[in-house]
Amino acid sequence: MGGIIALGRQDGVVDAVVFAFLGLAAAVAVLARRARPGAAVVLLGLVCAAHAVVFTTLSIMALGACLVAVETAASRVARPWAWVLLAAGYVGGPLAVLAVDAAAATGPLPLEVVAQAVVLSWLFMTVALLGGLLRRRSRERREQAAERLAMLRAQQEMETRLAVAEERGRIAREVHDVVGHSLAVIAMQAEGARAVLARDPERADAALAVIGGTSRAAVDEVRALVDVLRTDDAGSRAPRAAEPRATGPAAPLTTQPAAPRATEPTGPLQGTVPGALVSGLLDLVGALRSGGARVALALELAEDADASAQVGECLVAVAREATTNALHHAAGAALHLRLTVNRDGACLEVSNSAGGVDGRPSAHREGSGLAGLRARVGALGGSLDAGPAVDGGWRVLACVPAPAAPGEDPA
Repeated sequence: MGGIIALGRQDGVVDAVVFAFLGLAAAVAVLARRARPGAAVVLLGLVCAAHAVVFTTLSIMALGACLVAVETAASRVARPWAWVLLAAGYVGGPLAVLAVDAAAATGPLPLEVVAQAVVLSWLFMTVALLGGLLRRRSRERREQAAERLAMLRAQQEMETRLAVAEERGRIAREVHDVVGHSLAVIAMQAEGARAVLARDPERADAALAVIGGTSRAAVDEVRALVDVLRTDDAGSRAPRAAEPRATGPAAPLTTQPAAPRATEPTGPLQGTVPGALVSGLLDLVGALRSGGARVALALELAEDADASAQVGECLVAVAREATTNALHHAAGAALHLRLTVNRDGACLEVSNSAGGVDGRPSAHREGSGLAGLRARVGALGGSLDAGPAVDGGWRVLACVPAPAAPGEDPA
């Protein structure tokens, strides 16, 4: 083992050329070990084997090539090939040392020399192995951290896109709610004023007054919505201006306790009234009647009738969208609104008769308004159905269940 610290210099030009070639090959392998770790380890192993065959002493270059090969196999070569290369190194390393010692000896190697060569070889290789394993573990941790960071960034980007899409949808619903109903009323009033302008100027003037009031209210609502959006407060909602109540003759408003369905329910109102919900429907019906629409509202309220503000806002939005669609697709048709509130929840039915003033069938279609309302009702655990009615008209039914009491099974 005394030759292990030799500089590797040999007599003769051939030996010098061979040593330089082996050194160059080892340098190329070291430079390529990041890009091609498996090939680099094999090349370093061949350099060490050739060095043991050609030279009678071990050089620092050979020792370094062996240790770099072990470290590279442990830190960069994919498993299980890393274990195969390491096993070959643990067998070939001691054999190379013993071959050099045998070439320098005059007889058989003593057992203690063999044991010393094996132990020292494995000791150096084990130190390089542990260093490689630590580097592999450190690199894998960095790679995992980079992957988690990339996943976190992708998740944040996805959440941002979803938030933007949700905000766009909310703005679209707000604009639809604010503008759609007002434009439907304005269009209906404009047609009415045009029809009676020549024979009844007073009625035409009243219709134009409703158009002006509705237009101003819509402008105020749009401005309020824009102000809310400018505050960049995603949780806030644009306040809706109070719609005008009926100013002229109107169809009768009837209420009754929860009972079997009837075309025009009668009877005294019993129990408490969900104020926000009923008030919103009254405002809507009043605005429609002031515009000349034929609207009937029926209330079926149980003694313990109640509805939260969120449910009330949702059902009023359903009524606004359904009546706006009826005015657009079945102008002149009679509208019927029925609200049922009991301990099981709240249901709102909006229907219109078959055809409008010209007797043509209703030509409803389900647009983005009802699709958005269906999602809104579904978020409250309810359902919304829209489709043709039995009499040839159109019917929209929205039901929201009552929230479960504390400690009560929702099912």
